Parts: sequence; C-alpha cells; structure tokens
Amino acid sequence: MATLNSKLNDIQKWKELQEENQRRVEVDIHEVERVIDLARKTPGLAAYEENLRAMSVFFATETKAARSSGNWAYLNALVGWWDLYRESVMQRYSGVTPVELRTADKVVANIFDRFVRTIPGNQVSYSRIAKPLVYGGEGGPSAYFSIPRTLQRPFAIINLPHTAFDHVWRWLALPHETGHDLYASVRGLPAEVEDALETAMRSAVQNSEVQIPDVTVDLNPQGIPKIIQYIGEDFLATVWRGWANEAQADVIGYLNCGAAALVTLQQIIEFREQHPWLLFQGTTPGVIEDAPEEHPVPYIRNVLGIEVLRLIDGGSHNALADELQTRLDALAPQPTEIVFAISVFSQLGGANVIGQNGIEVARIQTSELIKSAKLAAKVLVQQNFAALGGNSYEQLGTFTAGDQRIVDALIDPIYGGEAGFVNEAQGVEPRHALAATVFAFERIFGLKDPVYREQRAAIINETFTHFV
Repeated sequence: MATLNSKLNDIQKWKELQEENQRRVEVDIHEVERVIDLARKTPGLAAYEENLRAMSVFFATETKAARSSGNWAYLNALVGWWDLYRESVMQRYSGVTPVELRTADKVVANIFDRFVRTIPGNQVSYSRIAKPLVYGGEGGPSAYFSIPRTLQRPFAIINLPHTAFDHVWRWLALPHETGHDLYASVRGLPAEVEDALETAMRSAVQNSEVQIPDVTVDLNPQGIPKIIQYIGEDFLATVWRGWANEAQADVIGYLNCGAAALVTLQQIIEFREQHPWLLFQGTTPGVIEDAPEEHPVPYIRNVLGIEVLRLIDGGSHNALADELQTRLDALAPQPTEIVFAISVFSQLGGANVIGQNGIEVARIQTSELIKSAKLAAKVLVQQNFAALGGNSYEQLGTFTAGDQRIVDALIDPIYGGEAGFVNEAQGVEPRHALAATVFAFERIFGLKDPVYREQRAAIINETFTHFV
C-alpha cells in the first residue's frame, strides 16, 4: 500500500491541500477577547481602552473578510501582527520590563501626537485617539522597525530590541520608526513625497544643477538576463524615490529631537560610501527588476541630516550642524565618488556573493549627490503636501531653538541622576529628555576610569527610564 496519497498528484487537489493549510492559519477571536481583557487589567495599558476596542473590531472584521474571500496571505499577515500585539501585552502583564516599555510608549506617543493630531482626520487610517505601542523584540541594538508598515491596522507597534534597553541614547531611532508609521498611515502621503522628490531631481538634472551620468550595465555575462539602463535624470529620480520613506522618517526624527537624532543615527549607520543595488523578481514572471536599497547611502544620509538641521527653525541649529559637519569630516573625509553595486543576489533565490566588490552599477561624484541631498532636504522640510492638509512637514511640528534650550538644561540632571528632571510646567516633553540622554552619554568618554564610566552610563539609563 502506497504511503502517499496519489490524489495529490493532481494539481487541483494539491491546490486544495495548500488552501486548507492556509485556511487553518487564523486568529482565534476568543483568544483576542481574552488578551484584550487582560490588557484592560494591566497597569500601563489603562489609557489604551479605545485602542483595545478598535483592536477587537479590527480583528473580528478583518479575519472574517480574509477567510470569506480566501485571502490567505492577508490572513497570515494578520496573524503575525496579532502575535506581536499579544506578546506586547504579555510583556507588560508579566512585569519583567514594564518600566522600559512604558517609557518608550511615552516617547513614541509624544512624537505621534505632535504630527497625527494636526493632519485632517479623513487622511489618517488610524483612529484619532490611536496610541502606538512598543514591543520589546528581537535583533541587535540597531534592530528598530515598525511592524508591519503596510498592514492597515488600528495603531502602530514599534520594535524596540531587548538589547537596546540599556542604551536609551540609541532610542533616538524611535522617532524615525514613528515616522515610518505616520508615512504608512497617512493616505496619499507616500505617492506625494515620492513624486515631489522625483520632480525635484529631474528638474535639477535637466537644468544642469546636478550632473549624473547615464548608466548601462549588462548582466548577461554573469548569467542574469538583465540590462540595467538609465539616463542620468532617471537614475537620480529612481534613487530618491527609493530612499523617500527612510529620508522622511529621518526628518521626523530631526523635527522632534533636533541634532541629537543625527548624533544617534551616526552611531547606528556610520559613514559608508558604497551602496547596495538590488535585483528582484518583478511582478511579470521571468522579468528581473532592479532598485536601490531603501536606506540612503550612509555618507549622503549624514549630509541630508545636517542640511535639514540648517533649514528648520530658520537656521537656529547652525552651530550644532557645524559641529556635526566637523565630526563627519574628521571621521569620514568626503569621498570622491559614491559606488552603487550589486553584491548579493538573495532576492533571486540565491546567496552567492559576486566578487569582493560586487558588480558595479554606477559611480557617481559625491559632490553631485550632496547637491541632490540638499534639494531633498528642502522638499522634505518645506514643501506642502495635500495629504498633510496642505502643510509641510515642518509646519506640522518643528524643533526650535527653545526646544534645544530645554534639552541643554536636561543634560546635567540626567548625567547626574537627578530624579526630578522632568517638569511639564517648564515645557519638558519625553522627546526632550530622550535627546538629552544622547549628549549626556557623550560626556562619559572624557572619563578615564572604565568602572566609573559604566556607572555613569547606568545612571543615565535609570534616570531617563524611571522618571519619564
């Protein structure tokens, strides 16, 4: 007697088996109700009552719709997101890391509130009372991300890696991730921002303000049926469209925390000048497409940040921008060129590295990409967008000279472990305290005693997390 069911050799029966596997992946609505009830009883989640109600309705309606339409991929996405939400509730209920999570919640809610409350309600996919939740998740100290950006869920969950719990000065990545969530939740904003960046780049090349060479790379000799071909303006427009989401998320960080956001970004991304160019299977079977990796090349990302700081609040941050430029010049003198190269074909199902330096796609003068970054900064800071109610990013919320003075006044108390450093009457917000931790942490590198240095770092962590 055969072990395998021969009926499954028929393609239709095989599809039925696969559909049954997918159908069994579902969110148990009774479990949703139990976890939501648990969340209502959990200290620190009482303020999320409306969110929890929206969550219950969301899962009840979306899982029913996904099952009835047979949209198993969407159902899988719902289950994945539900697992993370459930875990974030359990983390708080367990009491193991409630202080860090509540502190991070306050930071992202502070930033989210400053921006989403001023956008017309019909533009935002979230409930107007939505509050982001932070999940103590996986990854190394740089593994911050919004979960997931594309799913139209009632509010955000942002991953804060457990390994970063004792590095609060690197939590400046949280404003960036909140920026991603805003980008995903404001209807029409991604298309507007990408179109605006493309228009600015095409105009600059057409008017000879930026010089970009044409690009042609034949990959057929490497056994890949693909010729990468761009005229200069197409290449630059493609690059900045691809970088739009990450670049605007950086801007959200600067508009909330000022120069501190760039100080932390430098620690996370550093200053590399080579950039990955990606190959992937297109929507048309057998067609290979290409695009830049979505994070701007680190050197240019630094330039973009410095330029944004020079633009916001009428140039009041020029002195700090100068200091950041000095650090950039000292640690990474301006390279002559930025190289875009294909290195790993993981998107094509393999993992083989093509030589030590990969296959070069383009070699662009750094000075020209710097010009393009300055244009991008103007678009992202000053241009008005219909999706934002006709406002620019800076008009929704900026970081003023007064904000920086508040941050400066918090550095000594946080460094010294003074418990009462947060005083709302003086205009202190969680974002100010977070920014101050960055400058407080830099101070410990003037200390010779490594034990004392470690003690100071621990004091900075404890002071921020326990008193925000």
